Amino acid sequence: MAKILSIILVIFLLIFCYASFIEPNRLIVKDVNITMEAPIENITFFTDTHFGTNYSQEKAEEIVNKINEINAPIVIFGGDLIDAYWQDKDLLDLEVLSNTLSKINAKYKIAVWGNHDYGGGAYRHYEKIMEDAGFILLKQDSLTIEELKINIIGFDDLQLGTSLNDPQNLKAKEDYFNIYISHEPDLFSTIDVSEADLCLSGHSHGGQISLPIIGSLISNMGARKYIKGVYNIDATKLFVSSGIGTTKIKMRLLNIPEIVNIKFKGE
Repeated sequence: MAKILSIILVIFLLIFCYASFIEPNRLIVKDVNITMEAPIENITFFTDTHFGTNYSQEKAEEIVNKINEINAPIVIFGGDLIDAYWQDKDLLDLEVLSNTLSKINAKYKIAVWGNHDYGGGAYRHYEKIMEDAGFILLKQDSLTIEELKINIIGFDDLQLGTSLNDPQNLKAKEDYFNIYISHEPDLFSTIDVSEADLCLSGHSHGGQISLPIIGSLISNMGARKYIKGVYNIDATKLFVSSGIGTTKIKMRLLNIPEIVNIKFKGE
């Protein structure tokens, strides 16, 4: 019995070390194939960097390099750039961060607000960081890319946003490829998405810590119905990314930090 307990303890310690020191520091490019007709071959989606104590700003350069290797015409950021601004501001150089993100080579760079972009004093800085980096920041607003016949709608943050009087006041455009972006995926269970082709979200971190059979151990408000991966909402596809950084605890298990290359395959 003592031997069995020792083996269990060793396994537990190995898993703990991997979840604490190895997986959070990994970064992969995940190819996600979506079966639908689209006017472009692919887009890049990344979210939830949570730069600060748990995820060094220096890693932004690696993120940018991997995004540029994908070479997609559209790059979308799903929110939560900084984890806790007031707590981590001495660790951050916002000008350097903007300059690094500006090196993302994409014709169109779009971002939305996440709850951490409002909280902790980040709301005073987030907009400038992203706009200086060349991103169009959508806040209950839309961007139409005429040359590609793509319409992108960015919803304000579900928890702390200031523009949620009527989230259905933004409408899809007929004969366009319509992309809806919300930091929290559960917004899409409360609004009509029947005219959207693709919805994108983050926020959940994929549960951050997951176990086989049991599933996700951490549940975030706003990401309890949709946690990670591809979902079908009638004829609309929703993709929820596990994101890149961590929050609350610096641990990830079975949720490797990811940049997503969404590839469209004709039906």
